[in-house]
Amino acid sequence: PYEFDADTEILLERVVSFYSRLSASDLVGLSHARGGPWHRVWSHEGSVHPGMQIDNAHIAEYYSRVSPPVVIQ
Repeated sequence: PYEFDADTEILLERVVSFYSRLSASDLVGLSHARGGPWHRVWSHEGSVHPGMQIDNAHIAEYYSRVSPPVVIQ
């Protein structure tokens, strides 16, 4: 079991509540955005790379500079 402080717990509940309502195709659209971390490592020539890895630094860099696609209210 994990234990989080109250602020983290609230944030996690809001994130799960919002994203759990999206369809699989909506989630793919968000996570596979053109120019994003997934898009950078994917082979665009059609070959599959089952062991491809997305560098955590690329994830942090990308999502620290892009605007969220939606606002949670």
